[in-house]
Amino acid sequence: MQPIDLLIIGGGPAGLSAALYTGRARRRVVVVDAGQPRHAVAEGVHNLIGMEGIAPMELRRRAWADLAPFDVSLRQGRVEALHHDGDRWIARLGEDTLSARAVLLAVGVVDLLPDWPGLSATWGHTVHVCPFCHGWEMRDRPLLAYGQGDHLAQFATMLRSWSRDLVVLTGDTMLPDAERASLEAQGVVVRAGHPAALEHQGAELTGVVLDDGTLLPRGAMFLGVRQRQTELVRGLGLEMVPDPFNEDGHVKTDEMGRTNLPMLWAAGDLCTRMQQVSSAIAAGGGRGAMIHAILSMTPSTPPSMTP
Repeated sequence: MQPIDLLIIGGGPAGLSAALYTGRARRRVVVVDAGQPRHAVAEGVHNLIGMEGIAPMELRRRAWADLAPFDVSLRQGRVEALHHDGDRWIARLGEDTLSARAVLLAVGVVDLLPDWPGLSATWGHTVHVCPFCHGWEMRDRPLLAYGQGDHLAQFATMLRSWSRDLVVLTGDTMLPDAERASLEAQGVVVRAGHPAALEHQGAELTGVVLDDGTLLPRGAMFLGVRQRQTELVRGLGLEMVPDPFNEDGHVKTDEMGRTNLPMLWAAGDLCTRMQQVSSAIAAGGGRGAMIHAILSMTPSTPPSMTP
């Protein structure tokens, strides 16, 4: 097997940005992607200058159009196993095998969503995680904040920029008296309890039923979601950084994006709580540049001669 220069696992913003950098550097690149992006449910990508509000799948379509001149190819599917063998990585995709000098993990993370009735209908439409991504679209609605843990008070104070009609549901968070008093002084309603179900009309949230049966009329919700790493990432023996919102922690990288494993980089949501398309694109591009630099200093076959 003649190894490719770079195997990118995950075809989201981080992976495709790295593909563009390394493709333009005349590297032979393969992107493996399952075609099931986490953000596909969202109606638009925000805070992406020049493409504000673009649909997630349209962003991918444009990215692949940009990659067309370069030696970058797509393999649909999932990497089921990955191991290092001497001077290369070996990846198994079903009955197929790929060999690569370097690997970039850009697979994102797995959201551990509650099983509340009504969440699947409203998720990504009127129930969100990030107000920077979707606060403008939910502005002036009656909002509910839940699940942000010890950051709940800070999160709620920030959320008031988008709506002054705000209820904070504390759940299992022991909100200090001073923080509760501060929120109430700002006009925020603070109450105990957990959501049990979401009422909705189509994708529009209309109310949140609490575990005590109370119905809170609400038009949008910002939900702190717990996450975990993918099974592939879990099985690699990577060094992790503890993260209260990720049961595995996030992948530890150095300033060049390298993990503790040889010739294995990581970029995007699996490395950070700052899960933004713009920052994933920046991280992927930086990783791509560093990967090309390291490959250039390692004995190998010449770069691709694709025009």
